[in-house]
Amino acid sequence: EGRRRCCIELADVDLYHGRLAEATARYVSLAVPGWEAVTLDSAAMCAAYSGNLEDARRLNDRARATTTSPSLRAFNHYVTAEIDNVAGDWPSALHHYHECIALAGTADTAIIQGIASVGLRATELVRETYM
Repeated sequence: EGRRRCCIELADVDLYHGRLAEATARYVSLAVPGWEAVTLDSAAMCAAYSGNLEDARRLNDRARATTTSPSLRAFNHYVTAEIDNVAGDWPSALHHYHECIALAGTADTAIIQGIASVGLRATELVRETYM
């Protein structure tokens, strides 16, 4: 368990340094029972940020099938919103940001609620500017 947590942190470092392919691969390699939801969604987010929307959606769907708690469902909605945002599907992104915020509120996961709120507002601004 401790080793897996350290490896997740290494994947996070890859993400933060923009090494998206490495982060995606590292997160996928960590997708074992009990960890699939967070690792596959993190991999999906990296794939989306690198422009690989097909893989992002596939990984996001796989993660969704393993979510078992409101906080993980909230994170899954957040990642879905990010994928939709990259794809330019702003109505769907807005829907998933709202779902994320609502679920995060019930699970008392302020960090997820906060990042989704930023994504929501940014998407609203982009939508207002380009639509």
